[in-house]
Amino acid sequence: MVGVTPPSARPLKASRIELRASQDDRDLLDRAAAALGTDRSSFLLSQGRLAAQQVLADREHFVLDAAAQQEWERINS
Repeated sequence: MVGVTPPSARPLKASRIELRASQDDRDLLDRAAAALGTDRSSFLLSQGRLAAQQVLADREHFVLDAAAQQEWERINS
């Protein structure tokens, strides 16, 4: 089978995440997951990872012009 990862090679998902949601939110998430051809858990994990990466990127990676970089280096020296 080409393109299929054997179960033994897949990363172990040992940690559980539980949350409470309204029925409307659950239905919305299910519809979005179905639109992407995936299940709710996979949808929430992939979209949650993207959102988390964006939040952290905004705080950890930024671009400074030359003057701002000099000021940054002055403050952090």
